[in-house]
Amino acid sequence: MNDRKAGGAPDRASPPPMPRWFKASLVFAGVVVLLFVAMGALVGGEEEGSASGRAAGAAAAVQERGDAR
Repeated sequence: MNDRKAGGAPDRASPPPMPRWFKASLVFAGVVVLLFVAMGALVGGEEEGSASGRAAGAAAAVQERGDAR
């Protein structure tokens, strides 16, 4: 068989094709990232302040009991 193009030069500049498992991994990673972005948009992200939801809930509980310590 002849590996030459119409110009007569061998095709040595093109890299080998990307493996199928690598393409599938990229697609899977993209889907996971999109799911996290969609979940963050649907949930609404963080509320006011910089504390996470659990920490904010704990702070509210301490304020309700009058900071007994």
